[in-house]
Amino acid sequence: MPLSRGWYPDPSGDGERYHDGTRWTGVRRGVSAPVDTRFRPWSPPTRKPRRQWGTGLAVVAAIVVVGVVAVAGLTFDAGPAAPLTRSLGLGGSDRLLPVVEPGVTSQSYRFLQETDAGDPVTYDPCEPLLVEVNPEGGPADYLRFVLPALAEVQDASGLRLTYAGTSERTWDTQSQEQGSVLISFEKRLDSDRADAVGVGGSLVMTMDGAALPHYVSGAVALRQDWFVAASRRGETAQQQAVVMHELGHVLGLGHVDDPDQLMSAENDGQTAFGAGDLVGLALAGAGTCAG
Repeated sequence: MPLSRGWYPDPSGDGERYHDGTRWTGVRRGVSAPVDTRFRPWSPPTRKPRRQWGTGLAVVAAIVVVGVVAVAGLTFDAGPAAPLTRSLGLGGSDRLLPVVEPGVTSQSYRFLQETDAGDPVTYDPCEPLLVEVNPEGGPADYLRFVLPALAEVQDASGLRLTYAGTSERTWDTQSQEQGSVLISFEKRLDSDRADAVGVGGSLVMTMDGAALPHYVSGAVALRQDWFVAASRRGETAQQQAVVMHELGHVLGLGHVDDPDQLMSAENDGQTAFGAGDLVGLALAGAGTCAG
């Protein structure tokens, strides 16, 4: 029986391989990405915190969020890539939003993954990121902090982040469709840290010999009990800051050793992007189109 177009177990090795309906292609999807470290926790500071979160929470540093460097990988063999990427539904020809000029200067940013040329792995700026939320187990007012977080990240990166409604997917069943991002509330997080309240990361795609690496899809998992309790305390700004931090990981930003940045490894009160965050996000949104 002939195979229809889609992903199947690779008959020649591990992982999955894309079949275009007539033949096996050279497109493979592995189970791990070429990265060094999976988790980089946001740890409590050893110094006295400068600012507090607000009522009901001792200090921002008590919140631990984790960035997943990547959740999987795609590898494209060398060769003509454009027809194949179009058949996979990847890429457009024009940016949806202008490249962002951050208006500040800073070197306090870091990327989770870079190309051999030293450029950050990015999302395709010519396609929207469609963000779905699985509200199961989360607070009823989740849109109060999710939508502003999406707007902040879109403004800082120049990538179109569109709220696409609700989903029944979870961190373990997240989509690998191009440009999809899932935000879900989970009882347990995929983290070594018992005190983590969020994790985030993206699926990596590379086209060997044809194009620069691009992220394919991403996911953010938020800890149910912390977010429900934070809603009861009215800590919308803190909830939004965690989502912004995790979306920063989704777009490829890593932790930095600068307490004035929201992407700091030791947060002591930041609820807005700092100068380094803004420069990093602008660069993360200034990639090339995948198609």
